[in-house]
Parts: sequence; C-alpha cells; structure tokens
Amino acid sequence: AKEIRLMRAETTLQITVGVLARLRRLYTDVKVPAAVRVLCEQINDGHPTIAWTWHRDAAQTVAKLLSDSGVRAYGPIHGQMSPQNREKVLLEASAADGVLIATMASLGVAVNLAWASHQVFVELDWSPPNISQAEMRSYDGAHPIASVYMVADCIPDSRLAEILLWKLGSLGRLGLEAGVGSVASALAGTFQMNPSQTLEQLAELIVGEVDDQS
Repeated sequence: AKEIRLMRAETTLQITVGVLARLRRLYTDVKVPAAVRVLCEQINDGHPTIAWTWHRDAAQTVAKLLSDSGVRAYGPIHGQMSPQNREKVLLEASAADGVLIATMASLGVAVNLAWASHQVFVELDWSPPNISQAEMRSYDGAHPIASVYMVADCIPDSRLAEILLWKLGSLGRLGLEAGVGSVASALAGTFQMNPSQTLEQLAELIVGEVDDQS
C-alpha cells in the first residue's frame, strides 16, 4: 500500500519503474512457494517442465525448494553461468525427469528445449516478447505446450498480467489459448513494444483502481 501511494504521488516514469520493481520483488516471495507446488504436481504427473524466473535469486530459491521436496532440479541457469556449465545443465535436464530452472534472459532463442511439455512462469516479464520467446523455445511443432503464469492475488500483479495478455493477443486464460500459432502472431505484433509503455499503462490502471476503492 505504501508503494502504491508513492506511485500515485509521483508522475515520473523513473519513480514508477522503481515502485513497480519493488512490488514485483515482494510478490515473487509469495509466488515462489506456490510455483514450487505447481512444479511438483507437473513432475508427479510425468510432465518434463521448465521453470522461468526473472530474478536470479528467485531461481535459486525455486531450485532449493524443489530439491527439498525430493524433485530433481537442474540449474538454475542464469546470465553469469559459463557456456560450458550451461550446456552441461541443459544436457542433463533433457535426458532425465526433473525441472529445468532458468532466468528468462539467460537462454537465447536458438536454444532447443523441445523436450519439455510444460512451463511455469514464476515471475512475469514486463516485455511481452520475452514471454513469447521463452514459450517458443519449447516448441517443435510436434507436441502442444502447456504454460502456467503465476499471478499474485493483488492489484498490481493481476493488472500486469491483464496488460501482458492483451498485448500477447491471448484472452480468457493465462497461458496458450489457441496453440503456438497465436503466440507467434502476438510475437510479430508486439516485438517493437517498449516496456515503458507497459509500465505506464500498468501504473494508470493500478492508481485508478486504488482511487476507486478509496
């Protein structure tokens, strides 16, 4: 509430970005345990799964909690990992049952993750193309991809999800509504979108809704 009041009082994009970044980090702490429960369910049902995060420490926490739950966790892969170690983790994850954990910015578009059938986005990225690209890394045209987005039950996170879904062209649910074709079309339509546009729209929605409830 304090951060939202600050965002209402300030008008610069720099202040808005700082507030939203702090809020996103707070909500991640809540979403990680719930995401781990979803990941455990996917593995127990026999689905090779990838867990995507934005923050490196969130990826590390997911890996630890999965290991504590008896689930094989591979990674986390992050931007500071050497190419040799990254390839080793990818090879191990593709050949065994478990969860590959990676930050969205750490794996390029040329990486083949087609062995995975399910993905869990522990955190949301502010840029729709980053989400689309992460989802496309598991697509090989031979099997469908199931995606789960973790969204905190609060105004900022839910409104961010709504904006991202609108920009991705997916309606009615969090994930892939009509198969990978809709994601590919959305990627083409949103590739030039500046993340600041998403942040400005998000701030307007949040402040407006908080004012309505005051």
